[in-house]
Amino acid sequence: MPVKQERLRTQERPAPTPALRKVQFGTILKKKPDSRANYPLLPDPQGQYAAIAARIIERSAQVEALVGALDVDKSELKTLVLCAS
Repeated sequence: MPVKQERLRTQERPAPTPALRKVQFGTILKKKPDSRANYPLLPDPQGQYAAIAARIIERSAQVEALVGALDVDKSELKTLVLCAS
């Protein structure tokens, strides 16, 4: 007659070692709203710096629009060349 082996109770079972470590994102600190960078103020009594900054912003937008139009024109040309072949 075979001998019955006793099952290990849940308290006696060794805990399995996990292959991957659990990561909890709750411990990551969030930035506080008042932690913005404090840049020094530049005195601009005549308004020249503001005018130059406005020109830079406007020209940057124009450059982005031209780059987009250029990409569209290039892709259209490629499509026309492939269809003509």
